[in-house]
Amino acid sequence: MEKNDGQSENNSSDTQATPSSQDAKKNTSISPDDNNKSLEENKPSSAVTATSLSEASPSKTSPTKAPSQSRVKASSNSSSKDVIKKVKVHFVAVGSAPLMKKNKFQIAHDQRFAAVSGFLRKMLKLTGTGTSLFLYLKSAFVPSPDELVGDLNDCFSVRGELVIHYSLQEAWG
Repeated sequence: MEKNDGQSENNSSDTQATPSSQDAKKNTSISPDDNNKSLEENKPSSAVTATSLSEASPSKTSPTKAPSQSRVKASSNSSSKDVIKKVKVHFVAVGSAPLMKKNKFQIAHDQRFAAVSGFLRKMLKLTGTGTSLFLYLKSAFVPSPDELVGDLNDCFSVRGELVIHYSLQEAWG
């Protein structure tokens, strides 16, 4: 009987070792995306182009080809593709500012906030020098024109969108 008990103890220790070795295998497995991501950053261009912003649409995922956009190369088992990091921007009219038909757009995360201001001026057709445009984040402050949109998104995004309030007159202090 002692031999059977010894064998049952050995069997139980074998069954206990098996799940722990399986757990170790599960914990050490790394997905291929974690190993193959490389971030390549380019210097943002100083020229503001209308193609730097694109309309936000869940069905449209075609990236624009601009040299100032940084790309993340993610490779899968069959092929590799370039994915451009973009920030969703939601424009909200304040006061007597004209409304836009489309108010959600996407911009490359390495663009300056001045590019957002220039794009909004073109969309609202504010070409005169006497017309002023005020842009606010969080309904409270005006970001510097040289701030990166990606940095602002990291700090002040709401539900994955950077909400920008715009006005033709000063709205908040």
